[in-house]
Amino acid sequence: MQAGKSRPITVMPQSDARLLDNDRATDGAPPKKGTHYQEIMFKFLRDKFYSQAPFTFKEYAEVAGISERSAEAHMRAQNRKFLIKGPEGSYSVSFVFGKFNTWPKFRDRVAYPSGNLIRKYTYSTDQVVIFDFYMPLSNEECLRHTLDALFYEDTIKFRAGFIEPRSLSKHFPKNRNEKDNKGQLDRFCSFVANQIYGYSIYHVNGRFRVDDLMTQKVGKVADRYLVDETTAVVRFILPCEGDNRRASEKVATRTRWCFHELFVKAVLELVDGEDQVWLLESGMEQRLHRWSAQEPLLSPGGYPRKDQTPVHVIQSKPSDGFA
Repeated sequence: MQAGKSRPITVMPQSDARLLDNDRATDGAPPKKGTHYQEIMFKFLRDKFYSQAPFTFKEYAEVAGISERSAEAHMRAQNRKFLIKGPEGSYSVSFVFGKFNTWPKFRDRVAYPSGNLIRKYTYSTDQVVIFDFYMPLSNEECLRHTLDALFYEDTIKFRAGFIEPRSLSKHFPKNRNEKDNKGQLDRFCSFVANQIYGYSIYHVNGRFRVDDLMTQKVGKVADRYLVDETTAVVRFILPCEGDNRRASEKVATRTRWCFHELFVKAVLELVDGEDQVWLLESGMEQRLHRWSAQEPLLSPGGYPRKDQTPVHVIQSKPSDGFA
């Protein structure tokens, strides 16, 4: 190693080290520079797993830059459970490999199961917005459909078409040289992709009072007073980091607005027959957002008036947090 230069030391099992030493002595061709020996093997197996194409030890040896003898010894010693023997000395990768189809999984559980390599988790932040969305389980199917729409570029842009242009430009202004909104929509999609990676969902059982307060005598004979309901709770944890506190708050404001436009509005359009929908916000700020169903306005003949929003659509004034 040259003076003045340093490089990280990689811990390698003794079996790997012996194979490499043997290759240097026999072939004079060590594994490709800049690529770890185990990672070469992982990529090779992964490619064969997805293509389901058969291979030979000679083919792997050529890719890894080692002798065929070492390639066979290493494959059999470490990856025997992934190999399905075929005709004429060929092999295929079994479906068991699917459990280890990412480099971190393969590295930690196959290549170095003794724990020589340990991933370090050092990321933490207190600039975070958490949303807990409460929906009756009867609406879980439409809820999942709306959730999936958060992860596709075309569905995000489709929903963006229903956003008021002035509101979109407030949070994602157009550049002066932009003649259309393509760049604006691209920035909008990029921001959503960076903020919303996924969610968790769980079920809780609850009982709710759905009418004015009654005595026990009246409440027990009422058609609908206390209601038992299973609720689906969807949780989003959204980091909102910036260079300083003010920048983080700006990111949080934009995140709340995107969440409302893409998710909340879509859910409220699909909800049918629910009295209320709740969204609990925590993290940087504490808020409860609640949408209540409106009573229908009836015509003198007793029919819903045509100049009103359909009764099943939940309405509310925009929350300050979503402005």
